Amino acid sequence: MRERVTAWERARRFAYQVDDFGGVMARLMTRAVGEWTFTGDAARSRFTWTYTFFATSRATAPLVRVFVRLMWSGCMHGCADRSVALAEARGQSA
Repeated sequence: MRERVTAWERARRFAYQVDDFGGVMARLMTRAVGEWTFTGDAARSRFTWTYTFFATSRATAPLVRVFVRLMWSGCMHGCADRSVALAEARGQSA
């Protein structure tokens, strides 16, 4: 699996693409793209994380939707929670 940053605007957003999947994921999807956008100020901020998966075919699209709903969403929530905790910890030590 390969992940690369495709756009970067400091303190505003970054985008990335994941591809070259292995195993079962390679049979289901060709790539995924994601983007984090940040809004707010020094006192309070917010981020939005969007992502899109590209199925290898119309036949695999329903399986990709199930994968995203059952597996990926939980991973994304966990990552978002850890990112917030890290940002808050850094903010307190600054």
